[in-house]
Amino acid sequence: MIQTLLTKEEIVSRIREGAREIPSASNSQTTRLVVLFGEDIVKFWDHILDVQKDVMQGTMWDMFLSVYGRC
Repeated sequence: MIQTLLTKEEIVSRIREGAREIPSASNSQTTRLVVLFGEDIVKFWDHILDVQKDVMQGTMWDMFLSVYGRC
């Protein structure tokens, strides 16, 4: 796990500020982000695994599993 001196609120604030600077078509600002911490990250990726196993096939699924948990 990455250690930081920033609080969760500071991290979210910086991400929010950065997202506002991302160019968008006609300045529509439609970018949406989800920021997860701790156990919520594991729950999120476990859910993705459950959903994707039914739609990803063959080597693509194997590649996904080989990097799962590395980020």
